[in-house]
Amino acid sequence: MVSGIRFSYIMRAASRPGPEEPALTPPSGPTPLGYPAVKLVLLFLCALALTSCSRRTSGPAISPSGLYSVETDVPGESAGPTRRFCLRLKIHDIPSQKTFLFQTGASDTQKWAIGWSPNNVLILYSSDIGIYAYETRDGFIMERPATEDEKEIGRAVYEKKFRKQPRA
Repeated sequence: MVSGIRFSYIMRAASRPGPEEPALTPPSGPTPLGYPAVKLVLLFLCALALTSCSRRTSGPAISPSGLYSVETDVPGESAGPTRRFCLRLKIHDIPSQKTFLFQTGASDTQKWAIGWSPNNVLILYSSDIGIYAYETRDGFIMERPATEDEKEIGRAVYEKKFRKQPRA
């Protein structure tokens, strides 16, 4: 059903202007965006917000001996202004049911991958800080530079995750 206002507008536009009726002219200023364009812009902004605000977290990865599992997260504001977007390791000691937290310097906005060495050392390959090894000793997590063998494990984990070789 056509409303009376639309019908009269269509009828005026279809008829020829008479002496008492001015001709319909397009507006002289910038024309507003049409409804489909606004929908497209809003859809793009929503998709951008959803993808840029998501954080990559990993599910638990069990060590080769089964003694440890590791998860990662990004702590946000609780880590302070310089580390709020950096990766945090949560290493869970399965036999004792203790969880150890370690805040790394690896940015979540860069590419990173984690994996275990055969002797229960966690290896982190990060495209911004390099390759580091994490050992649990006496209830603490010890960060150290990775050995050459551990670097190979880190590169293999990176290649498996991203399906490409890391830059040298």
